Amino acid sequence: MENSHAPVWTGLPSAPSVVFHYTSAHGFLGMVQSGQLWATEASGLNDYSEIKEGESYIGDRWREERERFTGILGREKADIVDEFLSGSIVLADGLDGVFVACASACKDDANQWRLYADNGRGFSVELDTSVRLEISVPGQSGADHDPEWDLPSGEAVTEWAPVMYDKDSRNCAFEDLVTWASGIEDSTGGRHSEEDISSMDRDSRYIDNASRLGLSISRLAQFVKGPGFSGENESRLVVTPGYWTNPKIISFRASTVGIVRYLCIQAAETLDRHDEKSRGARVRTLPIRSITVGPAQNFELVRPSLEALLDRYGYRGVEIKRSTTSLRWT
Repeated sequence: MENSHAPVWTGLPSAPSVVFHYTSAHGFLGMVQSGQLWATEASGLNDYSEIKEGESYIGDRWREERERFTGILGREKADIVDEFLSGSIVLADGLDGVFVACASACKDDANQWRLYADNGRGFSVELDTSVRLEISVPGQSGADHDPEWDLPSGEAVTEWAPVMYDKDSRNCAFEDLVTWASGIEDSTGGRHSEEDISSMDRDSRYIDNASRLGLSISRLAQFVKGPGFSGENESRLVVTPGYWTNPKIISFRASTVGIVRYLCIQAAETLDRHDEKSRGARVRTLPIRSITVGPAQNFELVRPSLEALLDRYGYRGVEIKRSTTSLRWT
């Protein structure tokens, strides 16, 4: 059973030891220079149907066995789930959405190159999934630390986890979420008499429970995709900052679907880095193991610049590989 003291459900399947993030040359340059990865709001993903797939599954699964789930959760929490799925509960500050970073278990895949790496002119970045990532915020440490930016828990960011394409894995995850939620106390805190708890405390507990359940449902939805996408072998990292978070951590960018929000993600631990900027200080770098140059690039021409870039920003020892995939152009 998942720890119900955790702010958000965390019972996801284990990811591969490494994943491959496909990106354009522009995106890759930003990753290396900033030491950060972007997690984009789910509604800003390339295909909006990806969001609806997970939402539809959860709604259908809940309705199929609502009576049994209500027996596990209790009436109050079951009503919260009903309200969330119907859209009656909206979390505050516009942070009801979740943010997603995507990668693949496929290290040199033609479809990934075409769809996500500028038709083979980008890069595949191998990331070590054992290094936990977290939201990057201003004044995170040191003399510039500002409590205004504090986040409630590192569990706002999931570990990398594989997307679930089949019914069995989805159902298993959903059952785990229900089991986790069953351990959350209702708004009375387990007290039998309403006189034992003030209405303010009861309302506060109810709002907190609604947030925890809503964010957990939203999180699970981002790991559900149709079987037709299974060839992508996708893994995701999902961020659920919650209504308690300072909204100024959100950034904005233009995309093919319009203006979208995103969060910057960085390593949760400092790593030794030796570059001319840090002067040997311990700083945060992304856990990059290797870089594969896209098949539409001239490997020999690109390699010297890549080596200089990686050396400049402290990524010494990162292997640079040549793609062996052949893309056909029509």
